[in-house]
Amino acid sequence: MDGIIVTAVIVLAVIAVIEAVSLFCKPHSIKAEHIFAVTVPVFPETENIYGRLEYIAGELAGFHCGKIRIIIVNYGISAAQLEDCRAFCFDYPSSVITDPAGVEKILSKTFAISSKT
Repeated sequence: MDGIIVTAVIVLAVIAVIEAVSLFCKPHSIKAEHIFAVTVPVFPETENIYGRLEYIAGELAGFHCGKIRIIIVNYGISAAQLEDCRAFCFDYPSSVITDPAGVEKILSKTFAISSKT
């Protein structure tokens, strides 16, 4: 009887491992594109904006999880800070600058979400 239980546990463990691997590892033959959006709020007191945004982009690039869109949310930043954000958007074309009211519009475009209820 113990042999049957041990065999069943081993079979279930193998199935669980196969399921976990298939969930988290995407085969190269599948052309599915995943889109991820990250919102980064930027305030007037934020220092070294370009460096911080570049750090975030570098960390996200390490995931290799699909297309990543960085949404920079302007909460009243200065002209110099805005210029740093524009320089970042020039270097990282998938990023965009918006105000708090525009976040919903960008997310609905990014994920093709209809706001009709």
